[in-house]
Amino acid sequence: MDLEISRNPVLQSPLEYSYFTAIESQASILEATLAEPNGIDEINLQRVEEMLPVVGNMEREFRIHFLPTIRTLSSRQASTRRFADQRRTPPLIPAPTSPAETLIDGFYVSQSGINGLEYLYDQALSLPGRAYTNRVHESVPKDQIIPPRFIAHPSIKWVYARAAWNTIWLTNLTSTPMVCPSHQTGDHPEIYFNLQTVEHLGLAAVWERGRQPLGEFLEGLDTGELVSKQRAVYTDMLSEFGTLDGIEYCSQQIVKDYLQSA
Repeated sequence: MDLEISRNPVLQSPLEYSYFTAIESQASILEATLAEPNGIDEINLQRVEEMLPVVGNMEREFRIHFLPTIRTLSSRQASTRRFADQRRTPPLIPAPTSPAETLIDGFYVSQSGINGLEYLYDQALSLPGRAYTNRVHESVPKDQIIPPRFIAHPSIKWVYARAAWNTIWLTNLTSTPMVCPSHQTGDHPEIYFNLQTVEHLGLAAVWERGRQPLGEFLEGLDTGELVSKQRAVYTDMLSEFGTLDGIEYCSQQIVKDYLQSA
Protein backbone atom coordinates (compact mmCIF):
# COMPACT_ATOMS: atom_id res chain seq x y z
CA MET A 1 0.00 0.00 0.00
CA ASP A 2 1.07 3.55 -0.72
CA LEU A 3 2.47 5.73 2.05
CA GLU A 4 2.90 9.49 2.17
CA ILE A 5 4.71 11.76 4.63
CA SER A 6 3.97 15.50 4.42
CA ARG A 7 5.91 18.41 5.87
CA ASN A 8 3.75 21.50 6.50
CA PRO A 9 1.14 20.19 4.01
CA VAL A 10 -1.11 22.46 1.96
CA LEU A 11 -3.09 19.70 0.21
CA GLN A 12 -5.25 16.94 1.60
CA SER A 13 -4.02 13.44 0.82
CA PRO A 14 -6.37 10.68 -0.39
CA LEU A 15 -4.09 7.95 1.02
CA GLU A 16 -4.99 5.98 4.12
CA TYR A 17 -1.36 5.89 5.24
CA SER A 18 -0.70 9.61 5.10
CA TYR A 19 1.32 11.15 7.93
CA PHE A 20 1.38 14.82 8.95
CA THR A 21 4.49 16.61 10.22
CA ALA A 22 4.69 20.36 10.74
CA ILE A 23 6.28 23.10 12.77
CA GLU A 24 2.72 23.93 13.91
CA SER A 25 -0.86 23.42 12.79
CA GLN A 26 -1.49 26.20 10.28
CA ALA A 27 -5.13 26.30 11.42
CA SER A 28 -3.90 27.01 14.95
CA ILE A 29 -1.73 29.85 13.64
CA LEU A 30 -4.71 31.32 11.78
CA GLU A 31 -6.85 31.10 14.94
CA ALA A 32 -4.11 32.80 16.97
CA THR A 33 -3.86 35.54 14.32
CA LEU A 34 -7.59 36.27 14.62
CA ALA A 35 -7.35 36.29 18.41
CA GLU A 36 -4.33 38.61 18.60
CA PRO A 37 -5.67 41.65 20.50
CA ASN A 38 -3.30 44.21 18.98
CA GLY A 39 -3.42 42.81 15.47
CA ILE A 40 -0.58 41.98 13.12
CA ASP A 41 0.33 44.63 10.55
CA GLU A 42 -0.85 44.12 6.97
CA ILE A 43 -2.84 40.97 7.72
CA ASN A 44 -6.20 40.68 5.92
CA LEU A 45 -8.34 39.25 8.72
CA GLN A 46 -11.29 38.61 6.42
CA ARG A 47 -9.08 36.41 4.24
CA VAL A 48 -7.79 34.62 7.35
CA GLU A 49 -11.39 33.86 8.40
CA GLU A 50 -12.12 32.47 4.94
CA MET A 51 -9.01 30.29 4.97
CA LEU A 52 -9.46 28.85 8.45
CA PRO A 53 -12.14 26.19 7.76
CA VAL A 54 -10.41 25.14 4.53
CA VAL A 55 -7.05 24.69 6.23
CA GLY A 56 -8.64 23.03 9.26
CA ASN A 57 -10.39 20.43 7.11
CA MET A 58 -7.24 19.76 5.09
CA GLU A 59 -5.08 19.22 8.17
CA ARG A 60 -7.57 16.91 9.85
CA GLU A 61 -7.41 14.14 7.25
CA PHE A 62 -4.13 12.44 8.19
CA ARG A 63 -3.50 9.14 9.94
CA ILE A 64 -1.11 10.50 12.57
CA HIS A 65 -0.15 14.10 13.28
CA PHE A 66 3.44 14.70 14.45
CA LEU A 67 4.08 18.09 16.06
CA PRO A 68 7.28 19.07 17.88
CA THR A 69 7.20 19.71 21.60
CA ILE A 70 8.62 23.20 21.04
CA ARG A 71 6.89 24.96 18.18
CA THR A 72 5.23 28.19 17.04
CA LEU A 73 2.52 28.47 19.69
CA SER A 74 4.35 26.88 22.62
CA SER A 75 3.98 30.07 24.64
CA ARG A 76 0.18 29.92 24.33
CA GLN A 77 -2.69 27.71 25.43
CA ALA A 78 -3.43 27.08 21.75
CA SER A 79 -0.36 24.86 21.55
CA THR A 80 -2.17 22.08 23.42
CA ARG A 81 -3.45 18.93 21.70
CA ARG A 82 -5.42 19.71 18.53
CA PHE A 83 -5.73 16.27 16.93
CA ALA A 84 -6.90 13.04 18.59
CA ASP A 85 -3.95 11.17 17.05
CA GLN A 86 -1.39 13.91 17.75
CA ARG A 87 2.09 12.82 18.86
CA ARG A 88 4.84 14.95 20.38
CA THR A 89 8.28 14.87 18.81
CA PRO A 90 11.78 16.29 19.24
CA PRO A 91 12.81 19.05 16.78
CA LEU A 92 11.91 18.08 13.22
CA ILE A 93 15.45 18.26 11.86
CA PRO A 94 18.21 15.65 11.73
CA ALA A 95 20.83 15.69 14.48
CA PRO A 96 23.33 18.36 13.34
CA THR A 97 26.94 17.45 12.57
CA SER A 98 29.88 19.84 12.41
CA PRO A 99 31.22 20.42 8.86
CA ALA A 100 34.78 19.17 8.40
CA GLU A 101 35.96 22.27 6.54
CA THR A 102 38.21 24.79 8.29
CA LEU A 103 36.70 28.19 9.05
CA ILE A 104 38.09 31.35 10.57
CA ASP A 105 36.06 32.39 13.62
CA GLY A 106 33.11 34.59 12.79
CA PHE A 107 29.33 34.89 12.92
CA TYR A 108 26.59 33.73 10.56
CA VAL A 109 23.77 35.80 9.07
CA SER A 110 20.99 33.60 7.66
CA GLN A 111 19.20 35.69 5.04
CA SER A 112 15.64 34.90 4.04
CA GLY A 113 14.65 34.89 0.39
CA ILE A 114 11.38 36.72 1.10
CA ASN A 115 11.08 39.86 -1.00
CA GLY A 116 10.97 43.09 0.96
CA LEU A 117 12.87 41.85 4.00
CA GLU A 118 16.40 42.37 2.65
CA TYR A 119 16.89 45.42 4.89
CA LEU A 120 16.75 43.20 8.00
CA TYR A 121 20.30 41.98 7.40
CA ASP A 122 22.20 45.16 6.54
CA GLN A 123 23.20 46.08 10.12
CA ALA A 124 24.31 42.54 10.93
CA LEU A 125 26.41 42.22 7.79
CA SER A 126 28.14 45.54 8.48
CA LEU A 127 29.24 44.62 12.02
CA PRO A 128 32.95 44.26 12.84
CA GLY A 129 34.28 40.73 12.52
CA ARG A 130 34.01 38.04 9.89
CA ALA A 131 30.46 37.66 8.60
CA TYR A 132 29.35 34.48 6.84
CA THR A 133 26.03 34.31 5.06
CA ASN A 134 23.99 32.15 2.70
CA ARG A 135 23.14 34.71 0.01
CA VAL A 136 25.11 37.19 -2.06
CA HIS A 137 25.53 40.56 -0.37
CA GLU A 138 27.64 43.51 -1.49
CA SER A 139 29.55 43.66 1.82
CA VAL A 140 30.43 39.94 2.00
CA PRO A 141 33.33 38.38 0.05
CA LYS A 142 32.43 35.42 -2.13
CA ASP A 143 34.41 32.93 -0.02
CA GLN A 144 32.26 33.81 3.02
CA ILE A 145 29.02 32.81 1.32
CA ILE A 146 28.37 29.33 2.70
CA PRO A 147 25.23 27.22 3.32
CA PRO A 148 23.35 27.20 6.65
CA ARG A 149 24.75 23.78 7.62
CA PHE A 150 27.89 25.69 8.67
CA ILE A 151 25.93 27.11 11.62
CA ALA A 152 26.92 23.82 13.31
CA HIS A 153 30.63 24.63 12.86
CA PRO A 154 32.41 25.52 16.14
CA SER A 155 33.95 28.59 14.45
CA ILE A 156 30.48 30.16 14.17
CA LYS A 157 30.19 32.05 17.44
CA TRP A 158 26.66 33.42 17.05
CA VAL A 159 23.86 33.60 14.49
CA TYR A 160 21.55 36.36 13.30
CA ALA A 161 18.34 35.21 11.58
CA ARG A 162 14.57 35.52 11.44
CA ALA A 163 12.83 33.35 14.02
CA ALA A 164 12.24 30.36 11.73
CA TRP A 165 12.26 26.92 13.30
CA ASN A 166 14.94 25.16 11.26
CA THR A 167 17.41 27.87 12.28
CA ILE A 168 16.18 28.06 15.88
CA TRP A 169 16.56 24.29 16.33
CA LEU A 170 19.94 24.18 14.59
CA THR A 171 21.40 26.94 16.77
CA ASN A 172 19.88 25.48 19.94
CA LEU A 173 21.10 21.93 19.26
CA THR A 174 24.64 23.21 18.65
CA SER A 175 24.59 25.60 21.66
CA THR A 176 25.11 28.58 19.35
CA PRO A 177 23.67 31.91 20.56
CA MET A 178 20.99 33.26 18.24
CA VAL A 179 19.74 36.82 17.75
CA CYS A 180 16.44 37.46 15.94
CA PRO A 181 15.06 40.77 14.69
CA SER A 182 11.61 41.64 16.00
CA HIS A 183 8.57 41.01 13.79
CA GLN A 184 8.40 43.30 10.79
CA THR A 185 5.43 44.58 8.83
CA GLY A 186 4.74 42.22 5.95
CA ASP A 187 6.36 39.17 7.53
CA HIS A 188 4.42 35.95 8.15
CA PRO A 189 2.27 35.65 11.32
CA GLU A 190 4.18 32.46 12.12
CA ILE A 191 7.29 34.58 12.78
CA TYR A 192 5.29 36.85 15.09
CA PHE A 193 4.30 33.88 17.26
CA ASN A 194 7.69 32.16 16.96
CA LEU A 195 9.25 35.25 18.52
CA GLN A 196 6.87 35.04 21.47
CA THR A 197 7.91 31.43 22.04
CA VAL A 198 11.68 31.98 21.77
CA GLU A 199 11.43 34.87 24.23
CA HIS A 200 9.19 32.88 26.59
CA LEU A 201 11.56 29.88 26.64
CA GLY A 202 14.84 31.79 26.28
CA LEU A 203 15.78 30.09 22.99
CA ALA A 204 17.04 33.28 21.31
CA ALA A 205 17.55 36.96 22.00
CA VAL A 206 15.14 39.33 20.24
CA TRP A 207 16.48 42.63 18.97
CA GLU A 208 13.89 45.41 18.68
CA ARG A 209 14.81 47.31 15.53
CA GLY A 210 14.52 51.07 15.99
CA ARG A 211 15.25 51.03 19.72
CA GLN A 212 19.02 50.71 19.50
CA PRO A 213 21.70 49.73 16.99
CA LEU A 214 22.37 46.01 16.70
CA GLY A 215 25.98 46.40 17.79
CA GLU A 216 24.91 48.14 21.00
CA PHE A 217 22.34 45.41 21.66
CA LEU A 218 24.99 42.71 21.26
CA GLU A 219 27.33 44.45 23.73
CA GLY A 220 24.73 43.98 26.48
CA LEU A 221 23.83 40.41 25.57
CA ASP A 222 24.82 37.62 27.97
CA THR A 223 25.36 34.75 25.52
CA GLY A 224 26.37 32.39 28.31
CA GLU A 225 23.00 32.79 30.01
CA LEU A 226 21.23 32.35 26.68
CA VAL A 227 23.00 29.06 25.93
CA SER A 228 22.34 27.85 29.48
CA LYS A 229 18.59 28.34 29.01
CA GLN A 230 18.71 26.52 25.66
CA ARG A 231 20.52 23.54 27.18
CA ALA A 232 18.02 23.24 30.02
CA VAL A 233 15.11 23.02 27.58
CA TYR A 234 16.76 20.38 25.41
CA THR A 235 18.06 18.36 28.36
CA ASP A 236 14.44 17.88 29.45
CA MET A 237 13.47 16.95 25.91
CA LEU A 238 16.25 14.39 25.63
CA SER A 239 15.02 12.78 28.84
CA GLU A 240 11.52 12.50 27.37
CA PHE A 241 12.39 11.09 23.94
CA GLY A 242 15.84 9.58 24.29
CA THR A 243 16.92 11.52 21.19
CA LEU A 244 16.86 15.06 19.79
CA ASP A 245 16.67 13.85 16.17
CA GLY A 246 13.03 14.38 15.28
CA ILE A 247 13.39 13.00 11.77
CA GLU A 248 14.69 9.67 13.04
CA TYR A 249 12.10 9.63 15.82
CA CYS A 250 9.16 10.19 13.44
CA SER A 251 10.55 7.68 10.94
CA GLN A 252 10.58 4.96 13.58
CA GLN A 253 7.03 5.80 14.66
CA ILE A 254 5.76 5.77 11.08
CA VAL A 255 7.45 2.51 10.17
CA LYS A 256 6.09 0.85 13.29
CA ASP A 257 2.54 2.03 12.60
CA TYR A 258 2.68 1.05 8.93
CA LEU A 259 4.06 -2.45 9.54
CA GLN A 260 1.57 -3.16 12.31
CA SER A 261 -1.44 -1.93 10.37
CA ALA A 262 -0.82 -2.38 6.65
